[in-house]
Amino acid sequence: MKNLLSMPGRTRKLNRGAALDFREFQGRLWTLNHGAVLIERLTDAGETGLRLALPGDWIGVEDFCGLPPSTGLSALMDCRLSVFSTAQVPPMSEMVIHLLHQHQRSADHLLALRTGSVAQRLEVLLGIVRTGSQKPLLQWRAEDLPALRHIALLLDIAPETACRSLAQMRATPTAHPAPRQTRLAQA
Repeated sequence: MKNLLSMPGRTRKLNRGAALDFREFQGRLWTLNHGAVLIERLTDAGETGLRLALPGDWIGVEDFCGLPPSTGLSALMDCRLSVFSTAQVPPMSEMVIHLLHQHQRSADHLLALRTGSVAQRLEVLLGIVRTGSQKPLLQWRAEDLPALRHIALLLDIAPETACRSLAQMRATPTAHPAPRQTRLAQA
């Protein structure tokens, strides 16, 4: 399968906290090159469903798959997206494989963001959005982090709780080690 992420296209930058009208993205397939995006949509039951888009994920696939469109798109971090031209939209078989991987990764992230203590969930979120950043967490400024309302929404907590938890995490540097890497057991 060709590297779909390296295909050239028009680039769009989004600042942290920017909320976009999803209609701007309808009819186009975008790939997230850098940052993190929160995508919201109404479920059949009328509830708000969440999806976390990370680098490599596609945005706007609903139009190509016959799904209802998303209703909200917010940049959790400064982002850079590229649009696929009509000629670059991959064949359906490649699209399905990519989307299955993207869906599984998103489901795994959202489960981890809703399981465990608030401190554990916050550490997971910060590990997810830190991907690709060379800056240690203690050097991050408030504008390097997702907005408190987005943290609260993803972790299913009050914004005040998110604020307190971030303050506690920064006060205890040993409480948030570098992102874990899986090691294979040696025989």
